[in-house]
Amino acid sequence: MKEPGLNRQGIAYVLSRMEWYWNLAELVLLQENSSVSSAALRRNLEAQIIDFYKKLLLFQMRSACLYYRNWGVVILRDAVKLDDWSGELNTIKDAERLIRKDIEQYDYQDIRLKLGKIEKSAVEQAESLETICKVLREEARLKEKNDDTYQTFIDDPSSRVLWINGPPGKGRTMLLCGIINELQKSLRPISFFLCQGNVKEEYLSSDIAVMRGLIYVLLEHQPSLISAIRPRYDKQNDRLFNSINSSELLGDILTTMLQDPSLRDTILLVDALDECNINRSKFTNLIVELSKSCNTKWILSSRDWPEIHQELADATGLISLDLEQEHESVSQAVRSYISKKVDDLAKTKWKNDLELKERIFDYMQSHADDTFLWVVLVCERLANSGIRKRLVMEELVKFPMSLRALYEAMMDRITDSSEADRLKQILALVCVVYRPIKLAEMPTLVEPMAGYDEDDVRDAIASCGSLLTLQNGEIFFVHQSAKEFLLMRSYQHAHIFSRSVAAMENTLRQDIYKLGSPGAHNLAEVPSLDLLASIRYSCVYWAQHLCKSHLTKEPGRSNLERLFHFLQMKFTCWLEALSLINELSTAIKSIMVLETTVVDMQMQEITDFVRDARLFISHHNPAIKTAALQVYYSALIFSPKSSVIRQQFSY
Repeated sequence: MKEPGLNRQGIAYVLSRMEWYWNLAELVLLQENSSVSSAALRRNLEAQIIDFYKKLLLFQMRSACLYYRNWGVVILRDAVKLDDWSGELNTIKDAERLIRKDIEQYDYQDIRLKLGKIEKSAVEQAESLETICKVLREEARLKEKNDDTYQTFIDDPSSRVLWINGPPGKGRTMLLCGIINELQKSLRPISFFLCQGNVKEEYLSSDIAVMRGLIYVLLEHQPSLISAIRPRYDKQNDRLFNSINSSELLGDILTTMLQDPSLRDTILLVDALDECNINRSKFTNLIVELSKSCNTKWILSSRDWPEIHQELADATGLISLDLEQEHESVSQAVRSYISKKVDDLAKTKWKNDLELKERIFDYMQSHADDTFLWVVLVCERLANSGIRKRLVMEELVKFPMSLRALYEAMMDRITDSSEADRLKQILALVCVVYRPIKLAEMPTLVEPMAGYDEDDVRDAIASCGSLLTLQNGEIFFVHQSAKEFLLMRSYQHAHIFSRSVAAMENTLRQDIYKLGSPGAHNLAEVPSLDLLASIRYSCVYWAQHLCKSHLTKEPGRSNLERLFHFLQMKFTCWLEALSLINELSTAIKSIMVLETTVVDMQMQEITDFVRDARLFISHHNPAIKTAALQVYYSALIFSPKSSVIRQQFSY
């Protein structure tokens, strides 16, 4: 083919590639689609794509020059192949092949990083419970392990689902952790997830969370199974994990993985199935189907709820282990636990006084009612209090003999303390939040703690008896039953909304991270001095708390008026902040929830503002996601002149 023909062929190819890589770069390199851990890889890939674009543009520029040259010169250059269009095109194709290879590698790593970040909670939960598991003596574990029911389940190929059930505090989680530790010593592939329902956010308490966790641990065992995820991830990207169809998509992925020969005889373990608050029935239906189509075994634990029994009733090879009926096994495990805890206390607190140790052991054994959690709470109280050795037994006999009575006693102690109001507000807050609160966020949401540093917050949490615990800087209830006990007392949504709005009004301002240029992309890493750290929860969840705060009553209408003032002053700053913390998708959800709530309140001015805010976010979402400061520039410029938001914030 002559050089002009090769040039025309090259132009057609280059133009098609430019459009393709323009769209691909937006998809692959969009910052919110990538984790911070992959930022360096993303920057390298971005540099390669830019270099590739330079080659494409240079080819087009040289081609444009060709059409403005004298045709005699063109024919002469063609004769000696001076332009070498074929070589230029091959150079572009070689660069493209290299980029494709790097994108595949980047994609693979990014999938692993996201799965790891999203569901490292499965591993973290297991680690956080490891200290509890260690206190069970080996003989107690082996006794449970060799229990006829359990051993029958492990040995019988037709047994597919073991459901361990019982009331709160009977050691279901401890037993499951012991089983996990034992199975990890074998060659069988296992995966596990521990649900946690004492937060409202679904990343620990939904069917999607459970499946993500199981899939991640399976990938750790068999990395080649990434092929089951890759085709769907390429199409869905982050929507694979957080869209309306995620349950079905992840269910298909998990099914495909479990049908792979390399995962034959896999055992999957899920703790606290009763705390899977979102779409539990969907997940149990999947378990039932998989019990019929795969050799996979499932070990599940939950409270002995009739609805869970009904959901699992059709599972192939279902075996039920009721801890209420396994009295001797549970009693032996609790005795071993008490022995270990009392032995530790005696060594650290009472100079290994053997007589006192024996008296405490006998008392706790006779009063524990085979309830691990009672033992945990009592031993924690003894360990953290400054009780003199001669008064230990007097203090011990004051502890009530049931969990509920124990919680009541803890609340009485909090009520009688000098900081009762502060501690009650902390407990009420933790009851109703939608995700675990971080230490830095607590002073923002609890007014009497304003100005507290993290050490002050830690001390306040420790003062809440044994109802709360800290894990990795986040505040949790010590057990789901503690939250259920307090929920009967807690109506805190209006207070959290009020504190959230006040904090946002005081903190939010234009260009809070000092990016400078309106076109500056959001930072890959959070600044060391993060001005948004204390209000992240407030920015994301204020609308949900407002809508739970009885808006139809007079205080609720006052909250709406305060909200309207906040939106008029800080709406664009709020959107900027959400973009910077990669939570902009929650803005449209918050506004839609709010719009549905206020539409019948006969407050037309607020309704109009909220409706226009929804349209504003929907239309300008892509630009604000990539460059947060565009909320003050292109988003306002390209809004209709009649837009309430444009009229309010155009200066």
